Amino acid sequence: TYRYQVLYAIKNPLYRSNQVTKPELARQFEIWSKEDANAWSQPVRVDTSTRYFIADRSWQSTSTPSNVRIEIFKKTGGKWQNRIMSVAIGDPIGWTEAGADWATGTTLVDVRYDDRLERAYLLLLGPDGKLVEREPMADRVDLNLDRAALQMLARQAALPAGADAGGARQPVAGR
Repeated sequence: TYRYQVLYAIKNPLYRSNQVTKPELARQFEIWSKEDANAWSQPVRVDTSTRYFIADRSWQSTSTPSNVRIEIFKKTGGKWQNRIMSVAIGDPIGWTEAGADWATGTTLVDVRYDDRLERAYLLLLGPDGKLVEREPMADRVDLNLDRAALQMLARQAALPAGADAGGARQPVAGR
């Protein structure tokens, strides 16, 4: 989310003029606007161009995986593309390759199963330095609409011009 304020400079019409009462005005080439703490724009939210989901199904405590499959979606050139990668504990989620930056800025810290709550989850270190939990079930259920829409858009991007991918939907905003 960004906020904006315009600052500008104009050429001083009195620059090098000898018809001013204050000589310092004649030496000043430009006049700058002043920053105003109350003049910032309304917040502008820029949607992310990289999304990722846990591609593995949930697991039990006796079968906690050492690697987890992550599906990454990247919007490049106005089109969504997807890739699946296997991530081990300590690995960054995503990578950079020629022509596309698939990096998410997130690192897999741990893969866990909570026997008491009977839920599998990942511990992830986000780009903001905060540790967050992410559940495979939540990715499959809560974000299923976004994921399906992104998969459809990625398939559409891979088709030759004019081919039909079968009624793509736009991703649901705000998820």
